[in-house]
Parts: sequence; C-alpha cells; structure tokens
Amino acid sequence: MAWSYSALTAYETCPRRFAETRIFKRVPDPPGAEAQWGTRVHKALEDRVKSNQPITGALSMYEPFAAKICTFPGTIHAEQKIALNRDLQPVGYFAKDVWVRVVLDVVVVNLPRIFIGDYKTGRRKPESQQLELSAAIAAALYPEADEFDTMFFWLKDKAVDKEHFKRADIGAIWSRFLPRVERLEAAVKNNEFPPKPSGLCAKWCPVKTCEYCGE
Repeated sequence: MAWSYSALTAYETCPRRFAETRIFKRVPDPPGAEAQWGTRVHKALEDRVKSNQPITGALSMYEPFAAKICTFPGTIHAEQKIALNRDLQPVGYFAKDVWVRVVLDVVVVNLPRIFIGDYKTGRRKPESQQLELSAAIAAALYPEADEFDTMFFWLKDKAVDKEHFKRADIGAIWSRFLPRVERLEAAVKNNEFPPKPSGLCAKWCPVKTCEYCGE
C-alpha cells in the first residue's frame, strides 16, 4: 500500500481506528470544523501563490504572509504532489508502483537549495519528523539540490519552527522511517489492527464498536 506521513502517524496513534477509517472504510471520519477551516486557508494560500493575486475578504489577514512568500527567490510551487516508488524514484502520484506520497504546501527551488514550507492552522506542536520526510522526498525529486530548508508556519500563533538538512542527512532520515513503515506494512499484510487506548478514546474516536470508545 502507498503510505503518507498522516497515514503512518494515524496507524501509530491507533491501529484499530486507522483500519476502520482508512483501510476497510467501514466507519466515516469526516473532518471537523478546525480541519475544514484549515482546508479553506490552505486553498486560499495555494491560489495566492499560483495566481499572485492578493487575498481579500475573510482571509485577508494572511495576505502579508503570502505576499512575503511570493518574494522568495527561485521557482515557487504551491501544493506540489510528489510520489516515490520503493527504489525512491519519482513516479506518478497514482502510479501502480507508488510507495509513498506527499503534498508540499509551498516549495521554492533555488538550486542548490530547496525551501519547503508547511502551513499549520492548529495549535503549535513542534516536531521535526514531518519536516524530515518532506526533505527526504524532495531530495529524490531534485537530485541537483544539496541543501533543504524546511519550515512549519504556525499561522494561529504567528510562529515558525524550522529545520535545515543536507543531502548527507537523507540516508539517516530514511533509516528512521523504514522500520515504522515496515510495521505498518506488516499490519496490513497480516490484517492485525489491535486497539491502542489513549485519551482520544473518550471524545474523539468514531469507531463506536471498539471496546475502548468513550472510555
């Protein structure tokens, strides 16, 4: 199966919920109000970067931020979809041999450097694993690049978290992800998705048939 960072972390959070909502799709898991707002903001920023037309209306508070991104030197891509096969070679997003997929909110190619920005509309939760994966996948798509500047834009908090990677770091990044992906693949192959109780069970789990739901 093709995986993504969100799929991998969803499996690690709770294999049962992951299977019911993403593999078997027996349980709907519609986005909540915050997720819908995030989608709206992402779309506005995508259109701003692609069209270079100022953001107006209810989302105009993001215009100064978007305008600054548009001044970055290099070729700017918005919502860039990238897929790799098991050999870490770029393939079509829905190719038969696709292994991993990612959608990068904004990519600025200014070789030998690549800038990758990820918009976040929720509360700030600094962590670098998603940035690591973005850099590793971008390294496969842009073999001429040697430096990767990655950044979370926390729009609500008006803050950033950033990580810098070099091509020499990419091998180590994959070595950290591969064992996690192998566990996911083994679970799918063996159809083993045990529940993983956590604080999310009480209010946030849609799998009502799970013995821990609501506890």
